[in-house]
Amino acid sequence: MIIANKTKASELVGNEEVAMYLLHMFFTAIGAIAYIPTIIRAGPYVALWVFVTIYVSVIIHYLVAGKLVKVDYQTLEITAQAAIGGPTTALALALALDWPGLAVTAIITGLIGYAIGNYLGITGAYIVYKFLG
Repeated sequence: MIIANKTKASELVGNEEVAMYLLHMFFTAIGAIAYIPTIIRAGPYVALWVFVTIYVSVIIHYLVAGKLVKVDYQTLEITAQAAIGGPTTALALALALDWPGLAVTAIITGLIGYAIGNYLGITGAYIVYKFLG
């Protein structure tokens, strides 16, 4: 952070290209650890779960934030992507759509979602295990 404020570092060109390259490398590394037979076996169930989760999230996001709170559409798009894909994909969307002012919003929203989602997921798993298992 301190180095970025110095004159020489702040005059470097190509920082967005390097950031996009590193984001693509991250996405490739995440996808490379997939085990294909497991994906084929669990695929239909995971696809159904992802479909339901994404559509419920989008409906809640656009109805609550879009209609009731009247958030502008750029922020709504970035935060909806952060809710679904996390901070890295929301950051990639903000940069791809040339909304650099929403890059920090993308990261913070995704990280808050991770923090809240972890506790909600653990609580939900405990409830399912306690009452159904």
